[in-house]
Amino acid sequence: MKKCLIIINPKSNGGKCAKFAPVLLDYLNANKVSYKHVFESDPKKIKALAYEGSKSFSRIVPVGGDGTLNSAMNGFFNSSGDLVSSALFCPVHAGTSPDFCKSYNIPVNPAKSMENILSNNIINIPIGKIILDNKTAFFMCAASVGIGSYIADNANNGIRKLMGDVPGTFVSIIKSLIQYKPASCKIKYNNKQFVINNITSLSIGITPYIASGLQVDKSYCTKDSFYLLLIRNLRITALPKVFSILYSGRKETVSDVLSIDKTDSIIIDGNNNIRIECDGDSIGELPCKIEMCSDLLPLVVQ
Repeated sequence: MKKCLIIINPKSNGGKCAKFAPVLLDYLNANKVSYKHVFESDPKKIKALAYEGSKSFSRIVPVGGDGTLNSAMNGFFNSSGDLVSSALFCPVHAGTSPDFCKSYNIPVNPAKSMENILSNNIINIPIGKIILDNKTAFFMCAASVGIGSYIADNANNGIRKLMGDVPGTFVSIIKSLIQYKPASCKIKYNNKQFVINNITSLSIGITPYIASGLQVDKSYCTKDSFYLLLIRNLRITALPKVFSILYSGRKETVSDVLSIDKTDSIIIDGNNNIRIECDGDSIGELPCKIEMCSDLLPLVVQ
């Protein structure tokens, strides 16, 4: 029998997630699902709930957007990147950012997404690990160095609640391009070490959807490696083509501006005001090491 811990973020999607909660609970009762539900919006507490819940529940069900899902997923791993939960990760999308669910074909309409709880279809997915000086964090979709943290901060400042996910993030990108000064980083991967100048963004990704509609071709996504999406030497004249590629997911590059590579781990260093974000939230500053977790995460899909 499915025994579910339902972790509902009442602040997700500007409070709409809280309004969806009665619909979800009615659905669970109608289908005679054994469950306990908790309302929580603090990321650290969501992580702790997922960790503790895995000891007595067979499914951890975070209800919200990518940020809520990421917080719950972090409760499945220890600092070494080992899976410490025997529960299944069973997300219900009812938030703003749908990139994780879209990447694994989980419906983003909450009324359809909640049907995921009854599914018996399980896949095992890769999770990325970021090692910073003072902590370790995990990501499901992508991490980035450079402008990504500025975009995340601007997008999480209320504009997406007002405009919606994709248009709000697009406005945040334009605002961040004005604020951000391109950086130089020392990078080591695939037994190569070099310095890259004028970096706007270096994304280290797992899923085809990176953030709020930005995407790459699915052929770049595998269980045993990251794609590295590098944007540098960005000129105003190149912006239309770069946006066109990233919003369509076309398998295309732009000479000396947009390139893509693959690796299973990467070390990035630079001055300590170069920021890092993962799955849409700022987490710290360089230096960092990014690698795949040793274990895959069991995910319930439809």
